[in-house]
Amino acid sequence: MKNNIYYLIAAVGMFVILTAGTNFSGGSPGGKTGSPGDGGNTCTDCHAGTATSQSGWITSTIPAEGYTPGETYTITATGVHSGVVKFGFELTAEDMSNNKTGSLIVTNPTEMQLANSNNSITHKSAGTTPSGNSKSWSFDWTAPSQGTGNVTFYGAFNAANGNGNNTGDIIYKSSLSVLENEGSATGLTISLSGMTPHVGQFFEARLIDKATQMEVERMALNEILNADFDIVFSNVTEGKSYWVDFYADHNNNEYYDGIPTDHAWRLTVNNILDGTQINFVHNTNFSEIYWKHMYELEFNGMTPHIGQKLEVRLIEQNTMMEAGRSTLNTIDTDEFSIFLPYLVSGTNYFVDFYADLNGNGIYDAPPTDHAWRIELIDVEGDEDDNFDHNTNFTDIGWNYRFTLNASSMNPHQGQLFELRLVNQQTFQEAGRLSLDSVVVADFSALAVGLEIGEDYYIDFYADHNGNGTYNAPPADHAWRLELNGVEGDSELDFSHNTNFTDIEWPLTGIFDLANEIDLNVYPNPASDWVYLKSNDQIVTFKEIILIHPNGQLVRSYSFDNSSEIVRLNMENIENGIYYLVIQLDNNKIVTRSIIKN
Repeated sequence: MKNNIYYLIAAVGMFVILTAGTNFSGGSPGGKTGSPGDGGNTCTDCHAGTATSQSGWITSTIPAEGYTPGETYTITATGVHSGVVKFGFELTAEDMSNNKTGSLIVTNPTEMQLANSNNSITHKSAGTTPSGNSKSWSFDWTAPSQGTGNVTFYGAFNAANGNGNNTGDIIYKSSLSVLENEGSATGLTISLSGMTPHVGQFFEARLIDKATQMEVERMALNEILNADFDIVFSNVTEGKSYWVDFYADHNNNEYYDGIPTDHAWRLTVNNILDGTQINFVHNTNFSEIYWKHMYELEFNGMTPHIGQKLEVRLIEQNTMMEAGRSTLNTIDTDEFSIFLPYLVSGTNYFVDFYADLNGNGIYDAPPTDHAWRIELIDVEGDEDDNFDHNTNFTDIGWNYRFTLNASSMNPHQGQLFELRLVNQQTFQEAGRLSLDSVVVADFSALAVGLEIGEDYYIDFYADHNGNGTYNAPPADHAWRLELNGVEGDSELDFSHNTNFTDIEWPLTGIFDLANEIDLNVYPNPASDWVYLKSNDQIVTFKEIILIHPNGQLVRSYSFDNSSEIVRLNMENIENGIYYLVIQLDNNKIVTRSIIKN
């Protein structure tokens, strides 16, 4: 279970005995479980009402520490309904990517049978008679191979009144999630309790490596079924430190809207041990977690590139800055998906990707390598696209990543840290990174912009005096490294020292700027409100947004251009450094850095 991105989607579903006048008392037609892998299809399409969620209707002999790959266990599905005449069920098992997993085994062929290409199990006619007000079915399940990870059983139950049609029946649904037993260690478990206000709501959680400030794993629940539940992250490394960000979709639109519209929290786990468990009790001490949405790109017909490397990146169209990328070292099949958890609502992106056709490990313009660009417009939440292989190639001008592996940065924990790449020949900035806080002494800082064959200065500083901007050493601590003859993605190791260099850090560079106008932004630092006043009478503001240094959209503003002074609300925003990005009516961009305290 070592994929970069995981999903645990604990939605549940149901099937029907009677559908559109067709009698399914002899068994479900299959694929009606409501599970993610079955497309969410449920028999409420034909039966009136809404399926009722029940806990505890699916049980197993799988121990609390999880299943052992290859072992066989007994699964029991039980429905309960007062006055029931006939009871039917369908059940399936899916992994965290919503693939059917494990092997279902019929142990009572008189009452049960397999369905949906043997991917689910359902009743037969002889297996619909209840005992009093309940009916149970027991069968076996052989666990999948090692590394599959968490598995969820989705069960669907129809308490039928036996009137021969699809009216008057009551539909129930239930689920059971189990862990994979990886020995004594089970990753990181977050045990949540008291989540009663959010039962029935969408839920997402993600694990962020504090050293890189990059997401390493995420999970989602289509519906919180119980006030007390566990989530498990398996992709943890002992000794590392993490943030766990999670939210409940309080306004029920299935994506994160910020607090207090949605309810969100951040937990900190330092120097983790595999098998760590953290308890969380519901509270109203919300955290603004700057959630990034997931982008899924589904590839089809990639047969010409099997065995080759594939890289995908997201480029924010307004700034042409890279939001994130993913690399698949080897394409193993002609159909697959790539996930990139880097989307920000309201933003437009270019999606650039290439297959390394000539196998030299780096990008070459088409037709040497095959490359494409598609557009992603006006992101609203999680997004997905389908790509069918074609020969409409685009030269996407691929850039490479630089990683600074910094160690012993203890003197600068809690301080602003910035890094940029400067071409040694042209002295033009190729890329930069800004971290609003050094959170651990040993961390990695990543910037994008390297080109093959070029030489670069790697300039970086820690804001030692804490004023939110660069000052020459010794006020701030700054260094310069050299990177020569770039051959692709590159990295350098750096250990803290006092050999400082005045790197003459420019005040701008994150955006294409037009800062020649006379614009006052005050107070700075700001508390609850900030004011903009232009002394240039020809200037008209078109759009104003507030950006986190990591590129996350924090807030957009409406304003009255007829007013001499524009007033912007900074309430409920975490303390730190931000950028006001102001678009003028001539489409030029002006930025000002601002400190929120």
